[in-house]
Amino acid sequence: MARRQVYVTFALVMIINRFKKIAGGIVIAISITMPFMAMSQTSILRPEIQSTAKKVYSAKKKQTRPVANRAPRPSLESVYADIETRYDWHGNASDERIPVSNNNLFGYVDLNGKEVIPLIYEGASDFENGEATVMLNDLYGTINRDGAMVIPIKYEEIMNPTYNFYAVKKDGKWGYVDRHGIDLSGIKYDLVFPFASNLGIVKNGEKYGAIDKAGNEIIPVVFDEIEIDSIGAPKLVALHGRRAEIDSTLNIDFSMLYDEVHPYGELGDPETALVKVNGLYGLVNKKMKELTAIRYSEIFPFKDGLARVHASEGYNYVKPDGSLLTSVPYAKAADFFGEYALVTKGSKEGIIDREGTFQPVEFFKGIGKIKRSGKLAVITEGGVLVNDLLYDEIMPFVGDRAIVLRSGNYGFIDTDGFEVVKPIYNEVTDYEKGVARVRLHDLWGLVAKSGEYLVAPKYQKMEPFVNDLSRVEKSRLFGYIGRDGLEKVHATYDSISSFEDSGLARTLKNGKYGLLDKNGHEVVISTYDTMGPVSDNLYAVSLDGKYGYMDTTGKIVIKLKYDEALPFINGLAPVRKKDRWGAIDSTGHTVIPIKYDPIENLSEDTITVTKNGEPTIYNRLGKKL
Repeated sequence: MARRQVYVTFALVMIINRFKKIAGGIVIAISITMPFMAMSQTSILRPEIQSTAKKVYSAKKKQTRPVANRAPRPSLESVYADIETRYDWHGNASDERIPVSNNNLFGYVDLNGKEVIPLIYEGASDFENGEATVMLNDLYGTINRDGAMVIPIKYEEIMNPTYNFYAVKKDGKWGYVDRHGIDLSGIKYDLVFPFASNLGIVKNGEKYGAIDKAGNEIIPVVFDEIEIDSIGAPKLVALHGRRAEIDSTLNIDFSMLYDEVHPYGELGDPETALVKVNGLYGLVNKKMKELTAIRYSEIFPFKDGLARVHASEGYNYVKPDGSLLTSVPYAKAADFFGEYALVTKGSKEGIIDREGTFQPVEFFKGIGKIKRSGKLAVITEGGVLVNDLLYDEIMPFVGDRAIVLRSGNYGFIDTDGFEVVKPIYNEVTDYEKGVARVRLHDLWGLVAKSGEYLVAPKYQKMEPFVNDLSRVEKSRLFGYIGRDGLEKVHATYDSISSFEDSGLARTLKNGKYGLLDKNGHEVVISTYDTMGPVSDNLYAVSLDGKYGYMDTTGKIVIKLKYDEALPFINGLAPVRKKDRWGAIDSTGHTVIPIKYDPIENLSEDTITVTKNGEPTIYNRLGKKL
């Protein structure tokens, strides 16, 4: 048997074995007279010298022949004899070229024995139809009979052409190129099979399909099996354990392969359709490629480019290309609205964004705060951003308003998340009974919930409201305003106390003390030199160095006869004459004689006083014990 025949026979065994190893149960009927032949590169491109091959080391003596106008072509036997003297090995003539080898490099001579393609290749095949496969640096390509490159030497494998297409492998993937080296459909398949009946069967992963001579996937690469007839034409496909015929126009009735095939666009994306098998759903594209596994109990319509899906392990979101948004399923999930969707991760409520990033969120009165672009934003319980406003801080709600901070300034949002008071203030307080105190440029004012001023910022100080009144300072003078922003007590006093249990406040004006009520009426004009806080409805007052007690109407009920008088404690008040102390009751009666050292404690049931270090004990009625 000639060497080329040995190669072809070996190649036939190789291609049949390759078809037998196809995964997924593909059935291909191979005829003995099949019109295509893929060949093993090792057996074709690296012919080794057989032990029976004759190797001649001495050249035969040249014969002298008569010269004619045109020398006759020498016989092949003489050409073989000649090249055996010049080369380590030679093959048989094919397509007017003979492969030869020296030092494990291959080239070609013509039928006259003239070297027409230099010996530069690591392997070379016989010429067929004007082309031969060559190898260089363990990569393959093809050349024509003049040695010109046809298919660049860049492929890891190359098979003999069928229907004028080579099956080639590059970077671990397979595809087809034509006899001019033009890529048919991209080198992108895990496996391809030689063209037959004008189609090439291809495989990606565990799925099969077929392409035509224009490179179109005329049968999409989605099937578990493709069955072909004796001439290599596809006749049946299998998917999900079901079979469907391929008609003469290569159409396939996909309804035979699924329980349900819904219309494209039904879920909102025009390129996808819902399919159902054995009670579970998946998505396919218009080429019937399964974008998702058929494993979901529910697939909801697309909202803003993402569809919510539910499987046994929980909820997730799928994109139109079939990829999942996140690898972690959620216990609960809502549809996306805009940039976010509400989910429950374990026991934590929160949101995910379109990158699949989860944030826990605590909602209060229907809104929550989330991190966004390094700041804080307001989101509703429906997962919708209230607006595009960002904050450095969002305080907890007090009532129906929450303080927000942006760029160092404060404002307010309502329970709908809307900014009702813009962040322009240097300081604010929470709303109380519909009003909030605000500071702008070191001046305080009062704003309503609408953000409108009740009092424009004009006070140096504005204290918290007590009994609906706030003490204010303006130009170093004090007064009171109400929650309506009106001055109940005009800011005309040098000092003013809080309103006490008596309902009155002590005032200081021009160095004298007086009393006024919450309407700003002066019950006692500024008269006294000192005035203590109210106790037992009495005020300790002094005038010209003498102390006594005045009631809440301004009447002196205990004469100003003491050198010092202090507020009452549980019905008794310490008083002093000269350097001696005693105690009186609210009628002015002396309960403890005024002859002791300063009295330290009048709050107990028994009162201990001292004189010259000697203690004496009285009860609260003034009886010695």
